[in-house]
Amino acid sequence: MIDDNNSSEIWKSFRVARRAQVKNINIHTVDDCVIIQASHDGYYRLDKIIHTRSWIVNRNELIIQDHVSGNGVHQIELFFHIHPDIKIKQDAKQSVIFYYSSGKMLGSLKVNQYLKIVDTSYHPQFNTTIENKKIVISLYQQLPVNLNTTIKWNYL
Repeated sequence: MIDDNNSSEIWKSFRVARRAQVKNINIHTVDDCVIIQASHDGYYRLDKIIHTRSWIVNRNELIIQDHVSGNGVHQIELFFHIHPDIKIKQDAKQSVIFYYSSGKMLGSLKVNQYLKIVDTSYHPQFNTTIENKKIVISLYQQLPVNLNTTIKWNYL
């Protein structure tokens, strides 16, 4: 989210206005990595902001690179919603560790900004609410901004 706005304007039941248009889709491989990159213009109305995201996937990690370009100073928020079956513990100001309910380590997440773990809820079906957690990265900064996230997992 940027300045409390989603990339597409969502209102009422399943109604969407000002839809973000995805552009510059690029998928290729380098060595053992798959690289996927795309941009969208969903925030262009806010100081000509363009959001570009790259996913770099290899055998045991996913690297997500977000580049937000445009003008001005903006509030930028990045969210990672965690499934209720996954336990999470903050390891440092910029990292968390994921665990199975058995206590065995599942993996980790690290970002190049401070993060916090927040209580939220998961709604897998109508009239069902399950408590869960989400990771929130929030910054107020002059554009352009680069956010880098690395998610590593352990083999079962």
